[in-house]
Amino acid sequence: MVGASEAARMERLESQVENGGGGAWEYLCLVRKLKARRSDKVLKHGLSILNDHRARSSLGAEEWTLYEQVAFAAMDCQQYDVAKDCIAVLSKQFPGSIRIGRIEGMLLESKGAWAEAEKVYARLLDDSPLNQVLYTIGGLENLQTAKKYYASTIALTGGKNTRALYGISLISVVRRL
Repeated sequence: MVGASEAARMERLESQVENGGGGAWEYLCLVRKLKARRSDKVLKHGLSILNDHRARSSLGAEEWTLYEQVAFAAMDCQQYDVAKDCIAVLSKQFPGSIRIGRIEGMLLESKGAWAEAEKVYARLLDDSPLNQVLYTIGGLENLQTAKKYYASTIALTGGKNTRALYGISLISVVRRL
């Protein structure tokens, strides 16, 4: 749930960005943090950063997070070409990524291509049936990725997914070792 102060901050930043006062990246980060659906604004301001080489390169590794955020916003706004372009950039950077494969499936779903999306998901399951246990591989990056997936599952299910609760508990224990 978004607190009143965070909502007010998001409104202020949105107004500032809309009026040319800068802060687009900060606004996009806040929208992502609060899980707000401001797809039209995310698409507009995200693309302005992605299309500006200097601004884009200053993001470092966060550039890929922005491509993903813009891809989802583009799907929401039915700007399928933009979403496809963002996914293509991500696929080039992370070839064979299951996460990117899932986003490709979501794009097909948003276009109403249910059969094609089902094929993508089936292929992903065939290629990596044990993907959900990333934490067992070890390494800080894998732990963080697994934690992110479990946390989003917990958020989406309101804490009713036992496997996600167990997974996040295991990650906490493993990180302490």
